[in-house]
Amino acid sequence: MLYFMKLNFKRILAYKVIKLLRISELIRRLYPVAMDIKFESISQAQLVETMKLVSVNKDESLRLIRLGSLHDGGYLVVDDLSPRDVMVSLGIGDNADFEYNISTKIERIIAFDHTVDSMPNRPSNSQFNKLGVKGKSVGEFITLTSIIDNIPVKNDLLLKIDIEGSEWEVLDSVSETELIRFRQIVGEFHGFNDSVNFETISRVLSKMARNFYVVNSHANNWGNYDIIQRIAVPDVIEITFLRKDAKAVIRNKDNIQLQMLNSRNNPSNLDLGFNLI
Repeated sequence: MLYFMKLNFKRILAYKVIKLLRISELIRRLYPVAMDIKFESISQAQLVETMKLVSVNKDESLRLIRLGSLHDGGYLVVDDLSPRDVMVSLGIGDNADFEYNISTKIERIIAFDHTVDSMPNRPSNSQFNKLGVKGKSVGEFITLTSIIDNIPVKNDLLLKIDIEGSEWEVLDSVSETELIRFRQIVGEFHGFNDSVNFETISRVLSKMARNFYVVNSHANNWGNYDIIQRIAVPDVIEITFLRKDAKAVIRNKDNIQLQMLNSRNNPSNLDLGFNLI
């Protein structure tokens, strides 16, 4: 009797496994169709051109350093920081390691985040504002333009931006004249697999490309990859931009250095690499 019960259990288990495999195969087959429908208004050529805008400029071999946490919360910047620099930091959350590390190299930090009451491990030369930043000033949100206007022109600016998808709206709202106040821009850029915001993303990246080089890009492995128009597209990419007139730094960057500096954001997940786009 026990033998037949075990045999029946194995048959049921085998049936469920086969059913699950068939469902998984069906999902695998339907997934590209679903993504093609989602992005049907965007051609493969358009997607390729947009993703090229976050590719590293191979002609620019600049020395980069990593500041902040070893994993999520750390960023690569060009090693040209000056005691006269002022950094605008949009988005703090529960990790200000980047701000703390860079604070010893620059004049001061002006930080904004409406989601927390204070800045953890706050540097002495920083100012924290419990305000969010959007494309328009309303309620607890102000604009990047208003922030720039209140910083003396004598200071070269840096921008760190990690505001969970609102970065496109914010950067879209500023003029190129305002944008080039920043010598470096670094942060997390979200939503590359979002067809709704694709036009805005392309427009902002095109504006950036006219005035900045991409000196590092690294897919954040907390996010997912999607296959769009037969191209693997990450949801979140960490990007470092350098203004085109700011190139007088020591040149010793190479792929080995970048691989070491771009540690995986989620240490438990596979990191598909840096500068893959």
